[in-house]
Amino acid sequence: MFNFTGSARRPRQVNLSGRKSTPATPTSSSLRNKPAPSSSLQTAREERAAREAERKKLKAAETIQRIWRGRKVAEEVRNGWRSEWDQLSSTCTENDAITARMSLFLGFMDTRRKKGQRKWSNDDLKRLGVMVLLTRTQISTDGTLDTSEMRRMRFLRLKFGRLLVEAVDIGAVKGDLLGQSLGVLPLLAWKHPELVDEEYYTALSKATASIDSNFCYSSELTEAVVSPLKPIANEDNSRIDAAYKVFNSRYLVTPNLVSLLGGRSAKEFVAAVDVHKVATSFSMEMDTNSTLWLLAHVIYLSRHGKGAVDPTDGNSPKLSTQNEQYINFLSMLLSSVAVEVGQRIDIEDVTMEGQDESEDGGLSSKQLSIKKEPLPVFVKQQIESLVQQSSISSLLSSTMSTDGNAKVLAGFALTLLLVFPARRTDMRFWLCVAFTADGVSAVKYVWNAVKQCQLFALIKGDAASAVDYLKYPPVLRVGSSAKSIEDQWNLIFLFLEMYKFVLVTGDDHEFLQGKGRQLSLSEVSELSVFLKNLSFAMYLWYGNIMGEDKTKDSGGGVSSKAQETGRAWELGYFRSVVTDVLKAIYTRDSRRHFLPKDHWLMEKYLTLDNFVSAVVQEEENRQQHLDGESDSEDEDESRIDLDARAAMDTATRRHLEITNREKILKRKQRLNYLATIGSRSEILQNLPFMIPFEKRVEIFREFVTNDQTKRRNGFVDPDQWRFSVSQGRAEGHERLSKHHAIIRRNHEFEDAYKAFWELGESLKEPIQITFVDKFGAEEAGIDGGGVTKEFLTGVCGEAFAPRADDNDEDPDDFVGTPLATAGINKMFTENPQHLLYPNPTILKEIKYNMQKQGKSDFDPVITDILKQYEFAGRILGKCLYEGILVDLSFAPFFLLKWSQPSTASAVGVNDLRDLDAEMYRHLMALMDFQGDVESTFNLDFTITTQVAPGKVETYNLKPDGDSILVTNQNRLAYVHLVSKYRLVKEPEKQTAAFLKGLTKIINPNWLKMFNQSELQTLVGGDAGSPINVEDLRKHTIYGGVYLIGDDGQEHETIKLFWQVMRELDDAERGKVLRFVTSVSRAPLLGFRVLRPRFCIRDAGEDQSRLCSASTCVNLLKMPRYRNSRILKEKLLYSVNSNAGFDLS
Repeated sequence: MFNFTGSARRPRQVNLSGRKSTPATPTSSSLRNKPAPSSSLQTAREERAAREAERKKLKAAETIQRIWRGRKVAEEVRNGWRSEWDQLSSTCTENDAITARMSLFLGFMDTRRKKGQRKWSNDDLKRLGVMVLLTRTQISTDGTLDTSEMRRMRFLRLKFGRLLVEAVDIGAVKGDLLGQSLGVLPLLAWKHPELVDEEYYTALSKATASIDSNFCYSSELTEAVVSPLKPIANEDNSRIDAAYKVFNSRYLVTPNLVSLLGGRSAKEFVAAVDVHKVATSFSMEMDTNSTLWLLAHVIYLSRHGKGAVDPTDGNSPKLSTQNEQYINFLSMLLSSVAVEVGQRIDIEDVTMEGQDESEDGGLSSKQLSIKKEPLPVFVKQQIESLVQQSSISSLLSSTMSTDGNAKVLAGFALTLLLVFPARRTDMRFWLCVAFTADGVSAVKYVWNAVKQCQLFALIKGDAASAVDYLKYPPVLRVGSSAKSIEDQWNLIFLFLEMYKFVLVTGDDHEFLQGKGRQLSLSEVSELSVFLKNLSFAMYLWYGNIMGEDKTKDSGGGVSSKAQETGRAWELGYFRSVVTDVLKAIYTRDSRRHFLPKDHWLMEKYLTLDNFVSAVVQEEENRQQHLDGESDSEDEDESRIDLDARAAMDTATRRHLEITNREKILKRKQRLNYLATIGSRSEILQNLPFMIPFEKRVEIFREFVTNDQTKRRNGFVDPDQWRFSVSQGRAEGHERLSKHHAIIRRNHEFEDAYKAFWELGESLKEPIQITFVDKFGAEEAGIDGGGVTKEFLTGVCGEAFAPRADDNDEDPDDFVGTPLATAGINKMFTENPQHLLYPNPTILKEIKYNMQKQGKSDFDPVITDILKQYEFAGRILGKCLYEGILVDLSFAPFFLLKWSQPSTASAVGVNDLRDLDAEMYRHLMALMDFQGDVESTFNLDFTITTQVAPGKVETYNLKPDGDSILVTNQNRLAYVHLVSKYRLVKEPEKQTAAFLKGLTKIINPNWLKMFNQSELQTLVGGDAGSPINVEDLRKHTIYGGVYLIGDDGQEHETIKLFWQVMRELDDAERGKVLRFVTSVSRAPLLGFRVLRPRFCIRDAGEDQSRLCSASTCVNLLKMPRYRNSRILKEKLLYSVNSNAGFDLS
């Protein structure tokens, strides 16, 4: 189709039919038959395209020529102005034609050009120098100009000022010209405040950064910087505020500003800057490094500059408004870079030479952000200067307890705690010993503010209400704001950090009476309810709080949200602090019982009906997740000794730091994920006291059963397991032989140690015991479980019972054992309440006695002793594993280490009372002493230990402790070091060996479910609970004549037996129970779990015959006595005979 428009474009087709037209798909035949375009049409199109291109080319050429001619003419005009300016300068005097020359200069420098497009020739720089001098002269004669001339000159000078700022910014002016320019800038800024903008201070910052040792215009530079900041009489603050705002964001962020200015200029600068104006004219729109330098310079100015921070106004003991603003400002700055400072403050200043991106190991952008440079020295020094006792204490001493400054101080103090984790203990101490201006303890001052918080009241009333406020950003309700919620959390967080320290350092006497920094018991009760609800919410609904992504099967979705929050603190750390404080209160309550019995339970929120099965399932899921990851390899690689680290080159050391940070990040992600898939399990591990003790015992037994099922291939019953192992396999018989031992009476521990030490964790499997008497004859009995029970209780009795007071022991029984070699016969000792704990001096006694005998190679003996401690732990673990109660009572401080083996503060000064009550009283008297401790007691930081009669050794409690005297200031540290030495350090090896053996059999996470008194109940049963005769009767089975018939009636002798059992006192019932089952206490979950079941069988009609028992199957063989008198007499005689299996 031809057209005459000159366009080759195909005309658009318009369809007005309303139907959709589908273009036909061309076929190969149609394409083949389509006529080729004519050559004339193609030629016409090409000619039109050529003509169009030529027209565009001509038009472009015209445009280029026009622009070039314009630029050429403009340059000629500017050159003409230059000539005219040069002529005026040569013919006029210094003060003549200043306005004309200023106008010409601005004209030929073309102020309309964008920054960076203007080029400065050497001649133009000379002309600039002349104009700088003329401007200085002209400003001094402003009063001689009329109004119109003044208006024109102001306009020209402002233009010139901006041109001069640009010249300084791009580094065009140098040397003397730079000094002259800096000299005139303060005058221009003073006359023209609008000149002071971001470009002005950016240029001055660059000029400052370019200073070298030959620069002699520091005074001019300083004046240019501070001149806009000086107030004018009768002027409002708008100009000053605007100047300080750009000064903060553009000049105070200059790296190493103080050292660059140097000496006198730095002093002039510091003296002229008002730090309070800096604090009130701040904008957060800057990068992290700039914020760090701003923070460092602000701290420096606050200590040395104008308006240096004085906590009080004059003589009024009240935090001034200006200082409150400064503290808020400092806290805001520090919070904004808290994560950055925390990551970089301890990084060594090393150079990464020759390292390129290929060495990243393929890290993601988020992981690469972990790579951090060390903080600049000045920044680090200034930030660390905040961590001083005088600085922290003065903040609190500058306020009254009735003032509302608690939230302000809390934000700042909490930020310091988070930024400097290594100094937290020191800062907690400084905060705790501080007082307000009116003498109120800082702890109680912050506590009173916490009680007034809306969050405290809401969460104390309902645990679920904490969820919305713990999210970030928080879900707000009417009348609340995000800032208010954040301030309240900061206040609560700071109080918990402080109160945690108070609980650790305070003694029970002070705590119960609410003395000093301690809260009253009613306040502790109130606080515990709040913490109980808060911690419960953070564990049970952790996934909801963190924004759990249900579609993901890994922790990444959860943990990444945690990292993206705008809080200065992580929720995980906050949760750990809340948990620690709550546990500390609970531990003290479990020791002194000042709260109601059911105070700690959370049955309101927990459905206990299916709780056991749910927890067990969660724990299995957690274990499966953990089994899929190789944590052990990561942990082993991260343990590099200091010598190896010191030998590394700087790049390798930096790479190691990065790798460790990545591992920490992955570990946090995994923990976050585990917390979301096992909320009930997390509660059980961290807050077990919220669940009734009986339920926890059920869970413990369920954990054991599951473990037995896995280890024994589904055969929990010992006989079935033995049968499955021995089926046609020689190695099976060999395995069973390792689980069988022949045990001599009165040598249970020695023989057990020799027979079963090599089993290790395999001691969990069923064992078989054959007892022999002193003549080597086997005792009668079938090991249906009872013989093993008697063996285990016998081993425990021999291993744990102190032998030093046993005068009837045969010395030959111990010949050949390591203990006898060393002259010692006790691994455990007892306190005045007959509670057991590892002998703390046994290793020292062994060494002393062997040295006394002339033996120097005592390492094998020490090693074997520690192995015996470990074996004792395994045996006790085996009893717990099999549900066998043993008649042993352990000291609470020792039991506390079972459930908290890795917690440094698991035991403290208050536990010393259970070890040495007299020493505890003396230490408390030292703490309460009102006089001068140093001159009165003359104590130093040493402690003495008696390792043998007449042999006393002295040890330093700290390096050079023998030269450090105990004073009123350090007596608290002395008391805690003494208690730590007695409770932790002295028995450290023995305790560690015992716990190693115990945890080889019992998962340490299972032990964490119980406190010290509950662990004692788990080991030895509830000593305070009488034996329930009706429960025993309900779960007893009968044999022989005593078998209950179809009528459901008991035999007459059986009725008499239960009548007698009800008449006996609890001690006698315990003897009967021990006679039949070898254990004198009822199982924790009642007689329904006793295996084998308690059984009574007839033993004939001989009325003179005694009762007998087969403890191997928990069987009482009782003749058919006709009256209760004979039955009671024969029964008590039998149970008091102390016979072994021979009585059967």
